[in-house]
Amino acid sequence: MSNSYRLAAYFAILELKRKYRRTILGTFWQTAAFGFFILLMGIVWSKVWNANIAEFLPYLSSGIITWTFISSSMNDSCLSITAGEGYIKNYQIEPLVFPLTAVIRNFLNLLHNLVIYIVILVYFQRGIDYDALVAFFIGLCILMPSTYFTCAVISYVVVRFRDVQQLIALFTQVALFVTPIFFETKNVGGGASKWYFDYNLLYQFAKLIREPLLNRLPDYWTYFFTILYLIFSYIIYKIILKKYTHRIVYWI
Repeated sequence: MSNSYRLAAYFAILELKRKYRRTILGTFWQTAAFGFFILLMGIVWSKVWNANIAEFLPYLSSGIITWTFISSSMNDSCLSITAGEGYIKNYQIEPLVFPLTAVIRNFLNLLHNLVIYIVILVYFQRGIDYDALVAFFIGLCILMPSTYFTCAVISYVVVRFRDVQQLIALFTQVALFVTPIFFETKNVGGGASKWYFDYNLLYQFAKLIREPLLNRLPDYWTYFFTILYLIFSYIIYKIILKKYTHRIVYWI
């Protein structure tokens, strides 16, 4: 499996280099584009919610960083195995290398986007203490495998049922606007909305990374819910892997 990790990392870096080949900024075009997007969205949405931009911009950018990683990984993994058809058939490379490549590539993009967040922190003279920094890395240790297991399952399902790709794309587009990424939960109110936020898996994963970046610690429910999903996704991943890996070559 270690060879698969190395191969996936190689493919991820190669794809990024190919995408930005012969450009002046190279892969930092991703950083520049993200910075421009966050600046515009921060100005617009802070006016919509009548929020202090010094408070809202870090909140927005930290949420978008996490959301972009999750949604892009899910969408990119959909056709990852199909795109690697030649490698699978001619070189007998494990199919799971390709959804792993999508996750690693988007994680590298996340690291590029964090540069913009650091700039925002410096500009507004905000900091992150040691406990929050540790919580951030713990959050990554939960988010990364959870995303990979989910994307691996998605990639297998899409190979068999191609329409699922369109459903995933639709889901990520709609979920962005009903998950507290552009807005804060206090803008919605209590009642049934609190129940919705507590059991919104995407929101809990966003909190897992966002809270430490805002120099706060995620609550116990966030850890419990995301770890529970990590265990669940791993079980489904192992079942799918064991039952359907040998059929992939016939489906692509």
